[in-house]
Amino acid sequence: MPSIDQSALERLRGVLSSNALVNLPGDPEYTNKRWARNAEKTAAIVAYPATAQDVAQIITFAQGKSPYETQSKLDLAVKGGGHAPSGASSSEGGLVIDLNPKMNNVRVDPEAKLAYVQGGALWADVDNATFPHGLASVSGVVSHTGVDSENPDLFWAVRGGGGNFGVVTEFVLKLHEQRAELWGGILMYPPTMLEKLIPEINSWLSERTPTENAHLLFTRAPTGQPVVGIQLVYNGDAEAGAKKFERFINLGPIVTNLQSIPYLELNRPVRTTWFLPGLFNLWLGLITEHPAASPSVFVLELYHPGVYSSVPKDATAYAHRTPTYNIGYLMEWTDPAWTDQSIPTVLALDKEFVKLRNTHFSPELVGEGSYLNYQDAESQKGGSSRRFGSHFPRLVEIKHQYDPENLFGKWFALPTKA
Repeated sequence: MPSIDQSALERLRGVLSSNALVNLPGDPEYTNKRWARNAEKTAAIVAYPATAQDVAQIITFAQGKSPYETQSKLDLAVKGGGHAPSGASSSEGGLVIDLNPKMNNVRVDPEAKLAYVQGGALWADVDNATFPHGLASVSGVVSHTGVDSENPDLFWAVRGGGGNFGVVTEFVLKLHEQRAELWGGILMYPPTMLEKLIPEINSWLSERTPTENAHLLFTRAPTGQPVVGIQLVYNGDAEAGAKKFERFINLGPIVTNLQSIPYLELNRPVRTTWFLPGLFNLWLGLITEHPAASPSVFVLELYHPGVYSSVPKDATAYAHRTPTYNIGYLMEWTDPAWTDQSIPTVLALDKEFVKLRNTHFSPELVGEGSYLNYQDAESQKGGSSRRFGSHFPRLVEIKHQYDPENLFGKWFALPTKA
């Protein structure tokens, strides 16, 4: 573990705001907990800033720059909510800037329909602040509300460029009016029903509106047997919702749990015949070969593409605009001894998925660029042109300008030179 210069550390503590904290291993308040226990590492310093100025001072300390020249450069990680299982928000022996304890405030301007969300806030913090005003935001971490006249290149880059450019201390999110209750829940079918479910999904996809959504799940029922689940939500009343999804109800699921649900409660929790059965077989093979991973779930997120595809491609660093869907492997295992196998197993699984995808989808349908929220083989090795598509060269230029030393290189790190 790198040595910490005590004089530089005391200098840092002396300039931070009164509410900020700097903790070392062994301190009573030292903690480096994460949502995924396998992502926890032992940092030499965990700093809890309370202001943007605190963040700037801590970054300068980690770089060993004036007035902290006696401190050698430290590996730096930034933690917002701590939800990544990869460990990208952790550092073994380095410095972690943990925004969550002190910078989790959400301020709402109901007249302008804007929410000012600090970087350490969780989505529950946003919901709890906005919902009393009958407002809600799209569940994400970047909006199109911002100041594009000040550092417009950075404003462009952070919307799709990942954590390559610095620490975001506050987001401004556009809010929309939101009803108090939605209608939805989950239906479960035996795997043999997948053949009948696929054409109904295709039919629904061709007719759906932005007010309805579905996730397809490959999981286990409470009794333990493999099932195909479909999680449904309609942003409207029960009568209209039941009509929207009656095609799935009429198939005769073995589990039906559909009802009107308060918005806050709901917010806590495939185009070809051959593709979905192939994906199901990958999941079934995983839990059969690795019983310790049997709680794992595959999720196909069938989000409506209307909003993101309406944004001009060159308006953000995120280049993907084709109407395809996210697939997430929600890995969970019961035996701690399987932890070392987890990442290699998932990466091998992902290679098989890519083969399956490329067999059934053309490059034009897959589109360029991809969503950086999920871990894969490249997430901690560096961001590639495949990840960022045609926007890659411009992102590299901005990276070189603002972070030439790759201080912020924990997640799909861009090269600092072309």
